[in-house]
Amino acid sequence: MIRTKKYNCGNYQEIEIFNVSPRKRKYERARKVKESTPAQKNLNSKRAQRYFARLCNLNFSEGDYSVDATYDDAHLPANRDEALRDVRNYARRVRYEMAKRGKEDVEFVYVISNHKGDDTGSKARCHIHMIFKGADRDVLEKKWKAGYCNTDKLRFSETGITGKALYMARQGKSKRCWGGSLGLKKPEPIVSDRTFTRGQVERIINDPGDGRFISKLINKNNKTKYVFTDCIVEHDGRQVGFFSEDPGDGLGFSVLIRMRRE
Repeated sequence: MIRTKKYNCGNYQEIEIFNVSPRKRKYERARKVKESTPAQKNLNSKRAQRYFARLCNLNFSEGDYSVDATYDDAHLPANRDEALRDVRNYARRVRYEMAKRGKEDVEFVYVISNHKGDDTGSKARCHIHMIFKGADRDVLEKKWKAGYCNTDKLRFSETGITGKALYMARQGKSKRCWGGSLGLKKPEPIVSDRTFTRGQVERIINDPGDGRFISKLINKNNKTKYVFTDCIVEHDGRQVGFFSEDPGDGLGFSVLIRMRRE
């Protein structure tokens, strides 16, 4: 049985196509399904990294800022719990200052990278990567009190900020290495077992670069029109389960299609 999961992430859309066992529950009609946040906020798996990228594309847009914060010797945290406390206090100071300026909608994500002595055995110096929405640049740079802080406006490509998000995700190799504000929207897929025929999927697998054909299929069922970006195909079940809550049974293929709003 061929299952499709469609994720709408702001101006970007991702479609997963993969096999599941006929014994699985069948989705006769397309429906939105809640997916859990990756266990223990660990970004080691490809599924967790893909979730994080979708979360970022869904919640952040042009004009928002990325933040890279480092520690000086006097403030270097002794462990990950101390680093997490620093991140939360920093976000609290930013929100307080922005509230005084009349902005109450500050949202953020963070990744704590490479703490010496963490469960990865890293010897690198701890540093923090964050993305902020609704905050001014001067506030972001002034409110980090533990060392040097660099900010930059987010740069979007045909896949949004997926590249930036995956870079951040790969920096976090430990449990409880990432998180975000409570107001973030969660990526929720629309799941269907009737979106594509087997013949259509076989054509996609045989020619994943045929953007014209793929766009025609996707936009046929879309109110909003999208432009083809790329299509990734993997065989023998290697990708099945990496990007999906429902890993299926590894029957031969997995497809990831990425689109951007027209």
